[in-house]
Amino acid sequence: MAKSDRPCRPLPVLALHVFQVCASSIGLCWKARKQYSEKLVPGCVGTQSLHSTLTVSIRHELAGCRLKNSMVPRIDLHIHSEFSPCSRDTNVQDIVSMAEARGLRKIAITDHGVVRRPPWLPNYFSEIERARRSTHIDILTGIEVDIRPDGTLVVDKDILQNLDVVIGALHSLPLWGVVRKKSILEECRAILLKALEVSSFHILAHPTYLPLLWSRKIPLDLADVIVGGLKKRGVAVEMNYNHRDPTPEFLRRCVKAGVTITPSSDAHRLMDIGHFEWFEQQLAQIKEPISWMQI
Repeated sequence: MAKSDRPCRPLPVLALHVFQVCASSIGLCWKARKQYSEKLVPGCVGTQSLHSTLTVSIRHELAGCRLKNSMVPRIDLHIHSEFSPCSRDTNVQDIVSMAEARGLRKIAITDHGVVRRPPWLPNYFSEIERARRSTHIDILTGIEVDIRPDGTLVVDKDILQNLDVVIGALHSLPLWGVVRKKSILEECRAILLKALEVSSFHILAHPTYLPLLWSRKIPLDLADVIVGGLKKRGVAVEMNYNHRDPTPEFLRRCVKAGVTITPSSDAHRLMDIGHFEWFEQQLAQIKEPISWMQI
């Protein structure tokens, strides 16, 4: 059939079809507004915030509200922004928009602390406050702070005390320590246990993604020692999407021991935020009840 000979949809039928689509969209938007408008932070209900909330609500409706059936809490306490040099494309405002779109309820933006008094903190706090005014998501302040060889944290205590979330991370090992102990594992064990003893932090970052230990094959006796230290000090362990960490066996031992768990993206790219299907897969074979971190 030639293009000019193809039957055209009658104008009244086309108009009725357009009206039905518009009416359906309006009804969905009104339902979403009614369902989510009361969850907005008081005093922060602006056009942009309402639009974002409606957008997220509509996406959830169309997706069948899968988020409601998940066992994993919709939080992410380890996200990097423009204040981390290793960030690819993240910034505070875009992180919040992505978190809204992915259905998160609470996030912490935790950039790297590698010096005693990070110079980026004033601008960081300003961006956090600006973002809080335009979203219903609970945004926490935080930092991923390096652990020194003696177990202390690099950033000064008076700064850490003013942050909601402090993540302790072992990113490097002293060469002299590895040579003296003749073991990377032993040096990692010594530093981590010392950190749990002398320092105060909420979460241990990527617990089996350790410096120079690319295989991540941690002996079970060493795993049990670290798990025992976490439990004793009340420090949570993160499930880290970026590094796909910890190992299943380490995670299972943490859950069995009652160590608190928290899902974390450790995102350096926006696309890494909100992949809760990975957390669910890691937990699928664990039968014991999980103690989720409360903050």
